Amino acid sequence: TLEAKIAAAVRAGSTEVDRRRWQSLPAPVVAGEAQRLAATIGAWLEHGERGRPPFTVRETELRSPLVLGGLELTLQIDRVDTLPEGGVAIVDYKSGRTVAPKRWFADRPTGTQVGLYALAWKARDPDTPVRAVAYVRVKAGEIGVDGLAADVAVWPALDAPADLRMAALPDWTAVEARFAATLGDLVDDFRAGDARVAPRDAGACRYCDQKPLCRVRALDDEAVASGDADG
Repeated sequence: TLEAKIAAAVRAGSTEVDRRRWQSLPAPVVAGEAQRLAATIGAWLEHGERGRPPFTVRETELRSPLVLGGLELTLQIDRVDTLPEGGVAIVDYKSGRTVAPKRWFADRPTGTQVGLYALAWKARDPDTPVRAVAYVRVKAGEIGVDGLAADVAVWPALDAPADLRMAALPDWTAVEARFAATLGDLVDDFRAGDARVAPRDAGACRYCDQKPLCRVRALDDEAVASGDADG
């Protein structure tokens, strides 16, 4: 039954891609892609979802506004799960690398999406608290999840706030406060027009289109991957 549902999901998903793109591919490639997707979804369900405590998918691709520091954002949350003990878990899918929670709260944070999603949900539905946020890695051969949960019972595969010793986050209230402060500071810099050349690391320059202007890559830094899955 599960295999049949996965196959149906793959067929439905394939219709979201322009037919001309499929027609440009040889038939064996199209068939192979369907097999790869089915195998990846099956691996995530087996190794990521099946071991979780019970939950119900409440929303998918939820468009949600957020006003932060005077900046109006429109976000799209991949998935929101309702938890039986109350509250929700926010899930963001990645087909590449995910960012570990300890990097969410650095002076120059990475993996800021789930923090924004948590703040957006709190503004949208303050009576239903966020109890977990997670990046789900759905990549063939590299299935996994990185995230935080208010209580280990919510999602045992995730870290608890107190596990992030460098971040000094004793509980979930501190996590949400740090999200608001860290992301709010970024918004303040943006609105103030702070455009100093100050890349987080050499890897942050890899996809930048302004290299001829700042020439920061002329420095003898060792290129370090920034870890952002979206690149």
